Amino acid sequence: MRNVKTKLLYGVLAVGGIAVHLATVGGTAALAHALGPWAYPTHFGIGCFQFGAVLSFPWFRKYLVFNEERFSKGIWPWIRKRGAFAFVMAASVLVSPFLAAVVIRFLALPERKAWLYGFVSTATGTLIWISIYLGAVTWIRSLLSSAF
Repeated sequence: MRNVKTKLLYGVLAVGGIAVHLATVGGTAALAHALGPWAYPTHFGIGCFQFGAVLSFPWFRKYLVFNEERFSKGIWPWIRKRGAFAFVMAASVLVSPFLAAVVIRFLALPERKAWLYGFVSTATGTLIWISIYLGAVTWIRSLLSSAF
């Protein structure tokens, strides 16, 4: 019965995470455009909160148990061969700082290295995504202004 509850919890978390991510992407792009350069520290702070929530609270660890099977499909095996830092960086940039923290716990990195990897990967992801959002909004606006 506990195994079914765990799988159900993972399913709900996955669906909820995808729904929240899709709901916030447009809002994040609009917010990045509205805030301009101030979107960088805002996005970075939110990302730090996400990975910090996983790394800071010990009771959270028992709910985020991942085994080898979860990262044995898709691009994850290829990225994992590149090392722990590449694995954490890819999880942070491609998905979210939250998944990066889960990957850090999965790899059982020492605390000092875990926080360093989380900080650097969140900063890098922020630079990439906010730059894309700012550039994409400007590009779309220029397309629309030239069309009308």
